[in-house]
Amino acid sequence: MKNTYLIPLALLVYLILTICMMPARFALNFVTLPQDVKLGAVGGTVWRGTVSTLHIAHHRLEQLTWQVNPLALFTLKLQADVTLGHSASELKGKGKIAITTAQELSINQFNLDSNLSYLSSLYPLPMGLNATGQVKLNVAHFVYSQPWCDTLDGRLVLTNGTVGSMLGQVAVNRGQVSLTCDKGALVAIMKPNSNSLGIDATATLSGNYQLTVNGQVVPPADAPRDFVNLLQFSSRADSQGAFPIAFSTRLN
Repeated sequence: MKNTYLIPLALLVYLILTICMMPARFALNFVTLPQDVKLGAVGGTVWRGTVSTLHIAHHRLEQLTWQVNPLALFTLKLQADVTLGHSASELKGKGKIAITTAQELSINQFNLDSNLSYLSSLYPLPMGLNATGQVKLNVAHFVYSQPWCDTLDGRLVLTNGTVGSMLGQVAVNRGQVSLTCDKGALVAIMKPNSNSLGIDATATLSGNYQLTVNGQVVPPADAPRDFVNLLQFSSRADSQGAFPIAFSTRLN
């Protein structure tokens, strides 16, 4: 009688193992995917599996793999180590994704590498700008909430960058953006000491894809001449030599 509690415990363990060892392709029969999400070849198990390609709307992601963390199950959380892309992919990354019984989605220790040419082909830059350079996204902690997020602690780093316009090309030797959330909106903050162009601005992306940018630019003495020409073309400096930034555009 003392060990009667072991029977339901053993059944629970057996059930968990059965689900985890289920082929991932078979498990998809019990999942309804959104209409704009399409999967390529699915392999492995629910516990450890792969998807050759993942199409979300018009975007194509390559080589998605995952491995479930068994210890997280004891905290009523489904957590997996996820890897995206391979060495030649335009978009590649890895990190931890979790969902709780309350359906709270979170991302932790996530790193994503890409380039601005590829990203701007998906989401064109405002005012006819084009850009190149390597981009690294580091997300320490993220919790999803409508429309974008509840909590976000991250940063975006640009290296070997250039930004082009009808007035010429501007080299961006150094650029870093802090990422956070404000009442569900995604907020990106750039300070003058985090970039080589003297930009001090805040960009906010709301739920209807409305992008609003406000701030100012005080170009340093060694700022590229094409960059200064662009500032003088688009706005007028104040008495302190600061060029105001203020615009709003819809991204889709």
